[in-house]
Amino acid sequence: MTRWNVLPRDQCRCIRNFVVQFIIQYSSSKEAMKEQNMLLNNLNLVLILILKQE
Repeated sequence: MTRWNVLPRDQCRCIRNFVVQFIIQYSSSKEAMKEQNMLLNNLNLVLILILKQE
């Protein structure tokens, strides 16, 4: 069992939504994407891992 599965479902949903909103916010402008490229790549990987657990 992973740490993700131990968390309450409501908390998992909130974390997932936060990551999604963060990605959308920083992907909305080209300048922000250039400045935060590494962060966005890592958050995309985190989102993929979250979705694999669900």
